[in-house]
Amino acid sequence: PDPGRALSPRGAGGAALGEEDETMSGLGADVSGAKEEIDISTLSLGKDFADPALSLMNSEVVLILAHRKVQKEKDGTDVANSNPVFSKALDYVERFNNYKSLASVQEVRRCMASNHINEFELASFGNLCPEDYDEAVALIPSLGNNSIRAPDKQVDKETVEEIIEKLQSLREY
Repeated sequence: PDPGRALSPRGAGGAALGEEDETMSGLGADVSGAKEEIDISTLSLGKDFADPALSLMNSEVVLILAHRKVQKEKDGTDVANSNPVFSKALDYVERFNNYKSLASVQEVRRCMASNHINEFELASFGNLCPEDYDEAVALIPSLGNNSIRAPDKQVDKETVEEIIEKLQSLREY
């Protein structure tokens, strides 16, 4: 393989990103020729994220990995040296952890659920922490698209602003 190709916006087989490539078949890509429509604004996220897929915020992943690390250490395993991928993943989510306590994470989930926020939107909101409505809709386009929601589960600008305010009050640095 050409070492320069790895730095280009093309896959290993030379297909442009987003195009089907037979070398990607081992990675779960559909090489049958059928294109999967993915549109974040309508929450059409593809078959890998079909409902009821649970999306996790980095803050939730930290809690899970930290608990697993404690378990491993109790068993006498040196996690840092025995599994560098685990350590790197934990370091990453700790760096981008916006809600440090279990109580804060639970309150974020409660706030989102009570406002009809989808799992993908919840994780995006919790990880990206938009500061105002316009930023939230730019980062999470489905928030501005009520045509995808049932009439009794609409999310308006005021609701998004209330969520932002609540999440900012829960955020820990």
